[in-house]
Amino acid sequence: MNKKPFVDCHCHLEEKDYPDLGEVLQRMEKAGVACVASGRNREQNERVLRLKRSGVKAAVGISPHDAQGVDLEDELAWLEVNVNEACAIGEIGLDYHHFHSQEERGKQGEVFEAMLGFAEKTGKPAIIHSRKAEGEVLEALDSFNCRAVLHCFLVPQLIERVLEAGHGISLPTLKNKSRVKLIKRLPLNKILCETDSPFLWTGRNEPANVVSVYDEVARVKGVELSEVRDLVGSNAEELFGGF
Repeated sequence: MNKKPFVDCHCHLEEKDYPDLGEVLQRMEKAGVACVASGRNREQNERVLRLKRSGVKAAVGISPHDAQGVDLEDELAWLEVNVNEACAIGEIGLDYHHFHSQEERGKQGEVFEAMLGFAEKTGKPAIIHSRKAEGEVLEALDSFNCRAVLHCFLVPQLIERVLEAGHGISLPTLKNKSRVKLIKRLPLNKILCETDSPFLWTGRNEPANVVSVYDEVARVKGVELSEVRDLVGSNAEELFGGF
């Protein structure tokens, strides 16, 4: 029986960041890692669908960083045609760290709600960005019947609200005290792990580095790494399908 992979449930593999993508994927495979490559706009959504292969799944959506000026009707039509090739709707969400005007945030909200509605319609899980807008994201999720993964979520004071709503939390390669607090309080059946490549690392991040998050979960929980790999891998498979 083959062992489960370490799953990087959220990474970006854009061409500008990975001219050596073949080598990156080889290192990922050697480390026993599989990944969900997330799009964020039409160009990157098309790219992640082309990248699909054994060990690489694709998520498609419009991110808050790409919401301004988007033709929402056109994007929804494209998603309708291509969604069966994706395992999730993402990256979508809100970002109040980089965007401050009411106009910008209003457009983000419009796109986010449309993406959540599409996730609900298709039954796909949503991979969600919520920087400095965690409360607003959870409020929006309450209005839709869809499963969600809150990516790079580092707000321990909202953990009970997330768990009550039935959503998963994806722990990043970024090391900080909030991540340790979350590991201590989260049951293993609600944990996912991610790199958010190419970000959240000293230098360029890549999917193989997700094993460092599994290591940290095992250390803090006081369990074997293989147990974390299998349980977190099962969480990922339940959401995204087998790798």
